[in-house]
Amino acid sequence: MLQLSLEQTTRRALENPLLRTRWNVAGSSTKRGHQIVISGSDKMKNRDDGQALCVSRAAFERADGSETRGHDKRLLISDYARVRDMTGSFWRSHKPTGSVHVHLVELSDEEILGALVGIGLAAYAFRNFVRERDEKDAQVQLSISKDKGPIERELIDTAQAIATGMNLARHIANLPAAVANPDALAKFFKKYFGARPGVSVDVWGVDRLQKEKMGLLLAVGQGSQWGSRLVHLRYRPGGKGSSRRRASETRPLAFVGKGVTFDTGGLDIKPASGMRLMKKDVSGAAIVAGLCDFVSRARLNTPCDFYLPLAENSVSDRAMRPGDVFLSRAGHYVEIDNTDAEGRLVMADAFDVALTQSKADAPEALVDVSTLTGAMRVAVGLDVAGFFSNDDELAAEAEQAAQKMGELAWRMPLVKKYEKFLSSQFADFKNSSDSGFGGAITAALFLQKFIRAKDPRAEREIPWLHFDVMAWNNSGDGAMAEGSNAQTLQILIGMLLRRA
Repeated sequence: MLQLSLEQTTRRALENPLLRTRWNVAGSSTKRGHQIVISGSDKMKNRDDGQALCVSRAAFERADGSETRGHDKRLLISDYARVRDMTGSFWRSHKPTGSVHVHLVELSDEEILGALVGIGLAAYAFRNFVRERDEKDAQVQLSISKDKGPIERELIDTAQAIATGMNLARHIANLPAAVANPDALAKFFKKYFGARPGVSVDVWGVDRLQKEKMGLLLAVGQGSQWGSRLVHLRYRPGGKGSSRRRASETRPLAFVGKGVTFDTGGLDIKPASGMRLMKKDVSGAAIVAGLCDFVSRARLNTPCDFYLPLAENSVSDRAMRPGDVFLSRAGHYVEIDNTDAEGRLVMADAFDVALTQSKADAPEALVDVSTLTGAMRVAVGLDVAGFFSNDDELAAEAEQAAQKMGELAWRMPLVKKYEKFLSSQFADFKNSSDSGFGGAITAALFLQKFIRAKDPRAEREIPWLHFDVMAWNNSGDGAMAEGSNAQTLQILIGMLLRRA
């Protein structure tokens, strides 16, 4: 088995050219190397030699077919997303190396942000197993300028933070499960974020999880040699650059990401075809970690808590069995109907930790991300993130951010009548439905049983948003290559930027 340092290989993977770019340098100063003009004008014609790219809306429609209209414009491609994807696709196709100068012409600030993020996303490659010689040959010395005045520093900082957070999330989910196991990831997050200004890290191992009576998270990991972990990344703003809004005026937002580092299905084992990509079942935790990376780099003034429940759903003589009953941290007894419905178990215990924080740390809202059900993929396909919410305002906020940030998302119904499919005569309820229909809905209804905290502003559940995602490209698409695509991370970023 390959012995790799997760910290070292992740650092190599995040060597993004945006972080070492020379900004606002005139193109004439680059005497040698690749010169690229990216223009929003229809007068610009694409060139086969990779020296010119037109990213106008008309050019996009010619290349990509007619845009999706209707649906209250919720699926309409934004200027940011259009330029991000066109620039990223161009960068992936031409693979510029060495000295490269990019000049931006007739682009709005939103389009410039898209171009910069597109370059940052396209530049990421999974390089853990690439020879050092090939890696050196692929390095880029990048300079960027625009036609009218300098590029604003805030645009540069935001683009760098988005691209780096996205690439961190993608890289974690791309890693082999033998490398990114619960123990290794917990140690990595503690070191990676440990010295980050505004971020504190707390890791709960098996002993602490037992003390906290987190029986569901422990049950999923009990069949693996690694056991289970819970990582809590706590971000509290302060210092220079985070004065846009007083942090004391708002309660924190809580984010929970499913971190099943590999999912065999357990004793209800998956077929080979269904298990092939199950290293990506850590994607929810990777996305939430990427969000923490973005928030702390951008120094947003919104306090946030990020919870990463980590476990490997393995097959062994210690693995949980169908018919077993476990006690959750919230006090619910849960019968295991199917061991392959494990993601909702790790999430449920993490929900309870997030929602039982005291006083000023009690969350204003809870958002979760998980690769939870195949049923959602049947419903909306691979490119659309289905989501559920108990709060119309929070759902509308997610829809607006999804459209602006260019990530397709669609709200699904919480049909209370379907709760009957989770009933159990041996426990308070079971972890999955055997009806064969509405699997994404019953999974969401299971999670909603753990949204027990009350919003102090009203007698209702705390606002909650649940994303059920694929989080994987089966082939290159836009700015991103085959592999993890950190689906919904840009939606969450967009939501936080609106609050900043």
